[in-house]
Amino acid sequence: MSFSLQLQDLKKGQAEIKSMLKEVLYQLNKTDKTTPVPEKPLIWHKTGSSLKFVKKVTSVDTVRLQVELSLSPGTEVQWVVDSTIIGTNESKFGTSSTKLERSTQYTINLSKSVEFLELISVTPENVYTRYNIDVQGHDSTRYFNDSVCQAAVNQTTNTSASAFFRCSPELDTRDSWYQDIALIARSENEKVRFKTLEIEPNPFINVTYDRNTTANGTVIFSDEILDKTKSFLFLNSILTVNVYDIVKYITHRYTQDISAIKTNGEFGYIDNTYLDPKLSEGKSVTISCEAIGRNLPSIRVERDGMTISDTGDVYITSSRSTVWSTFYVTYLHTSKEIEGKYTCVADGKSREVFPLYNIELKPKVKWDLMNGGNVTYESKLLVLEGSEGLDVSCSNSENDTVIVFDKVQRTTLTKWTERLEKWHESPSSLLSVEKETSGEKVLIRVELSVARKTYVFWNVDSVIIGTNEKKFGTSRTELKNSVQYNIELSNYVKELTLVLIANGTGITEPIVTWYILDIRAEDTKRYFNIGLDSIIKSIKYSQIKDISAIKKAGEYVVLSYIPPPEAVEGEMLSIGCYANGRNPPALKLERNGMTIIDTDDVYISSIKSPQWTAYDVSYLHATEEIEGNYSCVIEDGSQKTIPLFDFQLKPKIRWDLMQEFNTAEERKLIVVEGSKGIIMNATCSTPEGIVTFDTVKRSSLNKWSERLEVWIQIKWPETEYTQCDFIATDKHGEVSFQMSNKN
Repeated sequence: MSFSLQLQDLKKGQAEIKSMLKEVLYQLNKTDKTTPVPEKPLIWHKTGSSLKFVKKVTSVDTVRLQVELSLSPGTEVQWVVDSTIIGTNESKFGTSSTKLERSTQYTINLSKSVEFLELISVTPENVYTRYNIDVQGHDSTRYFNDSVCQAAVNQTTNTSASAFFRCSPELDTRDSWYQDIALIARSENEKVRFKTLEIEPNPFINVTYDRNTTANGTVIFSDEILDKTKSFLFLNSILTVNVYDIVKYITHRYTQDISAIKTNGEFGYIDNTYLDPKLSEGKSVTISCEAIGRNLPSIRVERDGMTISDTGDVYITSSRSTVWSTFYVTYLHTSKEIEGKYTCVADGKSREVFPLYNIELKPKVKWDLMNGGNVTYESKLLVLEGSEGLDVSCSNSENDTVIVFDKVQRTTLTKWTERLEKWHESPSSLLSVEKETSGEKVLIRVELSVARKTYVFWNVDSVIIGTNEKKFGTSRTELKNSVQYNIELSNYVKELTLVLIANGTGITEPIVTWYILDIRAEDTKRYFNIGLDSIIKSIKYSQIKDISAIKKAGEYVVLSYIPPPEAVEGEMLSIGCYANGRNPPALKLERNGMTIIDTDDVYISSIKSPQWTAYDVSYLHATEEIEGNYSCVIEDGSQKTIPLFDFQLKPKIRWDLMQEFNTAEERKLIVVEGSKGIIMNATCSTPEGIVTFDTVKRSSLNKWSERLEVWIQIKWPETEYTQCDFIATDKHGEVSFQMSNKN
């Protein structure tokens, strides 16, 4: 390398060192600007409540919860029910409280439809505790260890703050708990904003957590963030302890003002203006107003500039601490009277107003299909509740089959709502499905509300079966307002469908419904209102419509259903013929010119409608006796015969190969199923390949078929390639497979 190049490299190195020194000096200078805050002893604040006992009891329509808490003086307690805030001693809302010697027991009665439930406590020192209860879980009674936690926040420098939680008994790092930190801040001329901090590093705010017997979270702020929020910055320290029981988790929250500049009386409203867009008459709802600041005033909610009164169906509560001021209005039953413009108003000289909501109740009709009184599964009472003047009309998707109501009755519920009752002939509907497995058998129960003149039948692997055929494993039970259809199947069945053909009053074109069931689903019972479930894979609908330009009366065409080519002895199968057209005649199926008799092993069904007629013959066990020439006879007086097909059972042998090995020779079990008298042979391509039939076992499957189990041993030559052919033969034919010493 030349001297000039070496000199250039040296200059480059000196420049890099100089740049590094500048960066170090910059960082030192930056560190000097971080002013240490005089260290003060931590001030710990108790969470205000501790959990002692929870009990949940479910009755027919309600859930009753009892929660016992130990409380510190001044601690307030409330319920949160599906985001609705309710007092703990409000009989109109189903709540009550009982003071015990050293604790208080809180009781609430709820609808079983409630999905979210919490009991919350708030202390004057801004410590907020939530007990999240599994309201949908099993009934149980649980006693808790009455643990107590404390919270503290410490500002170590002007750019950092630390938040702590300690508990008794101490936190255990092996348990499921975690800490979060959130900030409530406001820049100049902006709204108050809430932000939960993420642990991923960023240029503005960094947060770290120390998970030990004391939870510790530390936040470091950039100068830019501190400059923007210097007069309005509050820290929320949050500890969540997972319980995984009737109480799912417990959350503690402590709020402290960490602003660099603290102006007395400064406050801001929390933008909490979300409201359920589906809010409708009769529901419960809470209007919330929350403000945070220093020595802030009391606040209240107004509607259209007017104070809201605490009447029988309204619960109002407010609280104020060193940094929080809240006001909540809960309506037990919403009505048109609560509509209007809601605002949050501060008391005192400023009367600062913050807009909340403009409530307009959305129209909603509640309806229920009731089966009481004189209701049968052929006629229904449709009950609807909604605003005055509600009405209902029913038709199919094409609006050409209108349901006629026999009786209409209106009843006033309140000054703004009414109940409408209408009797009508009901279409069929699915009520419940139950599946139960026992060994190789599967029992399915389907409960339906069935309209008049509706044909119902099962389709099992494309075989049509009646709903009350004991020989086919089906039965039907007439219930008070419905029909239960039962079927017992082999677990080898692949497809199962319950078919309904509606041909009732006002229906000119048959409507067909297929309930396709999943016989592989888990054993369970399901009730249906709207939608599908795991047992019902799908529901299909179809309707035959005549769209011909020229409609000639009495014109029709005959079709046939041909059994699958793999039909084999002993298995079920269906043979049928159908006529589509305009008022087609009745049909009949014949074999070799003879009427087919409805014997113990045969099911015959016929259907007739204005556009469709059908005739099906299902055999429980296919045998050689059902082979022959099938034809469809027109039952219109002419007795015209239409040839269909010549049916013959196809040869089929089912086999499976299972392998086991020993140290010297291969030993295999060959399992074959076929007609009685099935035999097994084996030949090898070289004399050195020897197949020995070790054990042969025959098992009768039914009166025409059997299972053959053959244990074999194969001795292969060491060098020469050898293939052995195995052939299973019955009276219908044969199947074969090969094995070789190269397999």
